[in-house]
Amino acid sequence: HSPPEHVLPSLPTPKNGPLRPEAYLPLLTLHLRNAWLAALYLTPAYSSLLEKLYLLPSSSNSLVRSSLKRQLRLAATEEIVSSLGRGTSGVAGEALEKMVDFEEIWHDAKQAMEGLCQVLRESEEGWFFGSEVPSEFDAAVFGYTQVMVEFMSSDSSFSSKKPEEVSQGDGKVLLGEMVKQAGNGELARHRERILARAWPEWDGKREW
Repeated sequence: HSPPEHVLPSLPTPKNGPLRPEAYLPLLTLHLRNAWLAALYLTPAYSSLLEKLYLLPSSSNSLVRSSLKRQLRLAATEEIVSSLGRGTSGVAGEALEKMVDFEEIWHDAKQAMEGLCQVLRESEEGWFFGSEVPSEFDAAVFGYTQVMVEFMSSDSSFSSKKPEEVSQGDGKVLLGEMVKQAGNGELARHRERILARAWPEWDGKREW
């Protein structure tokens, strides 16, 4: 089976049924998304990953890729700063980038993962909110945990750090190790269950 496309699913807001899943959506759409954006687009150590995932498929022209990279960095920076409730009007360039608090982002991502692990611990089925089969929420969580583990773990070809070195001075935060270390391993096992269910012949790592 082929690996899933590298796309983070957009989450619909539930209109009917229990509101509990809705209350946890910000853990994904805010905290995990901000961590992914900050790591991929704003961390120089992951420039090669950004190039591989988005820039090279977009154009073979180095000037076009360079321009696209600047646009993506700006868009990611503006989204992160705005999501943290900090106005961006009249702020640009380095001043805007300095408004991104990486330590706050990594801390919030860890807390979000712990919260998700707590929800999984309360489920007898192994899926979120007691669902008997994977739900849209399960798929959305997998959309983040899979790419984090695949591309931002210590054993990834794009990483060179040890598992305990989650964040170092060069900015290469290992979000995949955060996933593995969260809670008692609930998120890591959740990811593995979805892989086994949807792509039983795939080990979770794609061949480049």
